[in-house]
Amino acid sequence: MSQPTLFSQHRRMLLSLAQRLLGDSRAGEDVVQLAYVQWSHASAAELATPKVALAAIVVRLCIDRLAAQPPAAIAEPAPEDALAIGFLTVVHRLDPAARAAVVLHEVFSFDLPEVAAALRLPEAACRQIVDDARREVAMRRPHFTHAMDEVEHVTEQFFVACANRHLEGLLALLTPNVRLETDSGAVPASAAVTPVIEGDLAVARFLIGTRRLASAVRHRLGELDGVPCIFAAHGDKLLAVQRLQISDGRIHAIHVLADPQRLLELGTIHFEH
Repeated sequence: MSQPTLFSQHRRMLLSLAQRLLGDSRAGEDVVQLAYVQWSHASAAELATPKVALAAIVVRLCIDRLAAQPPAAIAEPAPEDALAIGFLTVVHRLDPAARAAVVLHEVFSFDLPEVAAALRLPEAACRQIVDDARREVAMRRPHFTHAMDEVEHVTEQFFVACANRHLEGLLALLTPNVRLETDSGAVPASAAVTPVIEGDLAVARFLIGTRRLASAVRHRLGELDGVPCIFAAHGDKLLAVQRLQISDGRIHAIHVLADPQRLLELGTIHFEH
């Protein structure tokens, strides 16, 4: 199997890994692009174990990026990701290598030998890191449960407000400096649509306008990687996925996945008619 094919098979996992380690979707995209370049020089041994080898490349790139930032500038992962992995509050306090060990093992189901190989750490050290994180998460479980309830509730309110094109309802949910971002692959350079919109009124009007213009598009609530999302489709063709960044009952950011190639990797979404 060719190197590009192997990379494509694992791309979704690599992007999710990078985004969780860095807490930044755009930085995650940059790391995955760099990983693709490095993968073109993979050894025969790496080609034999592509999942571990690719994870190792992404982890090293993320660790280097985090190490180059002053501590105050390292982004805390987005609040909704805590719900997907149940580890956010603990994980973002770990050093980068420990964070990678926990995410690989608990989120992506790498066994401990695979984690040790990807991080180039002793297996016993990886086991200790994961066990320590599990204990702290267990103590914080009520916090995670409360956060999940909040995100589900706000996402449902957002879904209803968009469906009803209710401007005041949306403004009540959005923070004043809310930011809507569409992934770079979704918007051609020549397109009239801007990939970034800022401000509660501008974002709310954009959301209502798109619902009005695309009346044939159906929307539904669902989950992606354990996180509540809103899916948009025409028939059985998935067009976009919206993920909300929520904290203290308000929406701080909306991330729209609409790149056709990345959407294909999610598989077919079937809507009830």
